[in-house]
Amino acid sequence: MLLEELKGVGAADTGPKALSMMDLRDPTLNWLKLAEGMGIAAVQVDGVRALADAVRSSIGSRGPKLIEAIM
Repeated sequence: MLLEELKGVGAADTGPKALSMMDLRDPTLNWLKLAEGMGIAAVQVDGVRALADAVRSSIGSRGPKLIEAIM
């Protein structure tokens, strides 16, 4: 998504150092702990059925909830 935005503003030919700064995998982020640190309930799921269950249970709960789907 970030690369597409760069292309949209005419900055598609960025160097490797600039591109590395936009890599959301380095460092690896623990999204569950980040959410919980902000007071947001979080769950990680690893399949379609677990994702559907998490969405269903979230609909009935109050406030935001992060669902990290590992597919």
